[in-house]
Amino acid sequence: MKTKKLGNSGLQLSEICLGCLDFGTRLDQQTSFELLDAYYEAGGRFLDTANNYAFWAPNGVGGESEKILGTWLRDRGARHEMTIATKVGAQPTIPGAGFEAAEGLGAAAIARAAELSLSRLGLDHIDLYYAHIQDDAVPQEETLSAFERLHSDGKVGTIACSNHSLGQIVEATEISKRNGWPSYRCLQQRFTYLQPAPGANFAPQKTVDTELQTYLQAANMPLITYATLLGGAYETGELPPAYDTSENQTRIARVRTAAKALGLSPSQVVLAWARLSAGAIPLLATASVQRLMQGIATLNIKKEDLLAAMGDA
Repeated sequence: MKTKKLGNSGLQLSEICLGCLDFGTRLDQQTSFELLDAYYEAGGRFLDTANNYAFWAPNGVGGESEKILGTWLRDRGARHEMTIATKVGAQPTIPGAGFEAAEGLGAAAIARAAELSLSRLGLDHIDLYYAHIQDDAVPQEETLSAFERLHSDGKVGTIACSNHSLGQIVEATEISKRNGWPSYRCLQQRFTYLQPAPGANFAPQKTVDTELQTYLQAANMPLITYATLLGGAYETGELPPAYDTSENQTRIARVRTAAKALGLSPSQVVLAWARLSAGAIPLLATASVQRLMQGIATLNIKKEDLLAAMGDA
């Protein structure tokens, strides 16, 4: 697996990121290690987690995924080969609560969460640290100042944001530039080949529209995508309600036609499209080593073949 430079940062990231959301909750340690080992053996070096993964799982409170990754890194001695991304801002402060009780992006919350993440992961610094969900209650200057302190202390390398609006990203960039602070270097957002139906609400998640995508390209701010495969919708052809439009019926038919022409699954076509046509790094989360390897196999697809099969979509 090749790497690509993360925009204006100094990071080199694998072309496909392994999403570790379910590690330690829906996936036990053995299964998690099997996925991590398979990804590593395929040349993958970019792991994504968050401090709140996965508090909503039946046996989760948050932090389980980070603990599993920390154990694997120590067991395999792989720390210096891997780029580790984690996030702050969405962990509930009340046991049993949801996103309505999220810790937010205040300075004290960020400082505390960073120390806990470092401890669970067994790291002395976090390679890529995300502001996880937009926090309209906290001035962005406070958030970015907290990230700057972590960066100055050597506890965080590169910062980024996830589930943020275009307006928030533009404002954050201006604040960082004005103060000489580190700025967000990439965006992780919900993004797939199908377009959300008008009025679809994924809160606290946010999607990428054409305007945001244009801004990211102009700013050399790479996109890392999640929910790219829509939980298997491309395989079944059954559209989630938030994507159930006549336009998307046409788009999913195009994907399935391209899959037949290329000898791939529809999910493989969409992963390849996200990477080759949209220029993104897709985040791949799965419970199956077989499906993980099928995703990694899309790295062999050529852009010209993909676009020809999809009609330059």
